[in-house]
Amino acid sequence: MESIGDGAFEGCTGITEMTFPVGLSRIKGYAFSGCTSLAKLTFQSATAPTIGGAAFNGVATTGTIYYPAGYASDWLGVSGLPGSWTLASLITLEVTYNDGATMADAIQGALLAASVGKEQVTGIKITGNATAVTGNNWKALYDLYKNDSGWTNLSALHLSEMTALTTIGDMSSYLSGIPKLKQVKLPDSLTTIGSGAFSGCTNLALTALPDGVESIGVRAFYGCTGIRLAALPDGVESIGDSAFTGCIGIRLTALPDGVESIGDSAFDGCTGIRLTALPDGVESIGQYAFSGCTGITEMTFPEKLTSIGDIAFSGCTSLDKLTFQSATAPTIGYSAFGGVATTGTIYYRAGYAPNWLDDSSLPGGWTHVLTYQLTVENGTDTTKASFYPEGGQAVIEADAAPGGQAFDRWETLGGGRFLNAASASTTFTMPAADTTVRATYRTTTPAPGPANASINPDKATFDRYPSGKNHRDIPVTLSPGSHTLSGIRCGNVTLQAGRDYTVSGSRYTFSRTYLATLGKGTHAFIFDMSGGADPTFTLTVEDTRPGGGTSSGPTSDSGNDGSNPNTG
Repeated sequence: MESIGDGAFEGCTGITEMTFPVGLSRIKGYAFSGCTSLAKLTFQSATAPTIGGAAFNGVATTGTIYYPAGYASDWLGVSGLPGSWTLASLITLEVTYNDGATMADAIQGALLAASVGKEQVTGIKITGNATAVTGNNWKALYDLYKNDSGWTNLSALHLSEMTALTTIGDMSSYLSGIPKLKQVKLPDSLTTIGSGAFSGCTNLALTALPDGVESIGVRAFYGCTGIRLAALPDGVESIGDSAFTGCIGIRLTALPDGVESIGDSAFDGCTGIRLTALPDGVESIGQYAFSGCTGITEMTFPEKLTSIGDIAFSGCTSLDKLTFQSATAPTIGYSAFGGVATTGTIYYRAGYAPNWLDDSSLPGGWTHVLTYQLTVENGTDTTKASFYPEGGQAVIEADAAPGGQAFDRWETLGGGRFLNAASASTTFTMPAADTTVRATYRTTTPAPGPANASINPDKATFDRYPSGKNHRDIPVTLSPGSHTLSGIRCGNVTLQAGRDYTVSGSRYTFSRTYLATLGKGTHAFIFDMSGGADPTFTLTVEDTRPGGGTSSGPTSDSGNDGSNPNTG
């Protein structure tokens, strides 16, 4: 609502209080004039509306206006309100609650410290190191949101800063008729939403639960018609009796994989859920568990399921397809499927006893179809049905091939046919028997890797004696393969192109002037490449001059590795 018109409620003497919503921008003249019993006004928007002349003329002579902090002091100047009315700002009450404390005392202490009346509190924000708020401590908090609590403007609860909190609820008795709680913020640390935690909170608007929640207790959200959950956290393992009874706003399409049991009346009357299958680990379904879930059109029951309780799916008027995956029929309770669609199909395994559905109350117009199990090796059944009638089709996809192999073809170990056995993704048509299909692979010739560099020749002899036959420039041809040369080094010294060697195409020629600086002995020249192995050129330096070169330059024992080109 954005605007209230001229004289909209003029003369409505039965109105005693009025709350104006967020977003209201204007109250026109005489809108509430003559409302003689009106003694309480609450403004929720953070910005004051424009108020027309005499909008509140002739209301009760005394009363209270509750408003958020920040309103300008003159905002009611033309309202027509008597001067005896008082202003009271609305606040969020901050409460510290630690392990060992009592919630009632913590709330009362916070109220005294804030020096406000409880009717001024719109929300409660709790901090502290407590790991649980349960039993009477949770009830003390919960009771504040009852209509007769005296906390007339309270609607929000903030627990998100209680970073150690793991458990809430666990009340021994369950309440109802708690319409005032509209907003709750839960901490990421929460793992357990205990029994009765939000039972009867009919106006609670909640769209998601913390990811860490593992357990949802008995009547935890009983009758919470305003919640809009689209999914439950992946870690949820247990759902208690009547946990979501009457939650018409939830829109679940799947349950978490870890769920093993579904309590009595867990989703009774949840008309918005659209489940089509239950998790593989579910072993039992309680009585009335999905009674009246008119949005369910089909249901697949997992292999581990052993029992379906009385009236479990009764009143699921759109339900017209049931698939049982277990090789042994589950126990089916009285009228488990009473009131479902008048016609439908049951898919079930061969070997079920003839009377296995006697107590189910399924209409006589339903047909029974045998199904067979498809096992896929080295691949995936992307249809995800696992069980198919004769002639049923599954889309299968091969796993990625192991190293050195490529997909070859599909083979069947028990009949059936492939649309294209040579395709890694294909359609398989089921035979009238359980069967296994397998993806096979063939060995492939690995693609050649990057070629290493090489040199030719990879060794030579150099004579330091100028008149010796091996006193010459020494050329080396580099074949770089798939790499590039980054430099040539001798020992830990990098040679300089143009001074120590010249380059012409792939030919690298070591200068005799440079080589003559090397000591006698063996020297390794490393061709540093950008990748692969670095080829090595080995040079043997000798000195054939008379006297063996003892007075003509250093030898390899002198330590000269080419770092001083002026030696020699």
